[in-house]
Amino acid sequence: MNAKRECKLLLENQAKGLTILRLLNRSKRLFGFRIILIALSFYGFNISGQVLFLVAGGIFIGALSQDLGWFWKISKSWKLTQRIIDWEKVRLIANGEFDL
Repeated sequence: MNAKRECKLLLENQAKGLTILRLLNRSKRLFGFRIILIALSFYGFNISGQVLFLVAGGIFIGALSQDLGWFWKISKSWKLTQRIIDWEKVRLIANGEFDL
């Protein structure tokens, strides 16, 4: 993601607020993909009985849990982040008027 796109997302977050539900909605494709991988891992274990499929499923569950925890922490610290960001500079970057 480039700086202009990131700044547009920051401005959207400033206007609408940053909640865990908005973060989840933005990442629904990634989560859907991970849930499919988890299901395939457990299906593979049921078919073959190999522990490797359980390990893979555990890894995907861990990644999903890590993202959920990260989203929760980001949404909780958003009020402070919102106060310390230079929003004028963010607007300039989003409009392509300022180059990094």
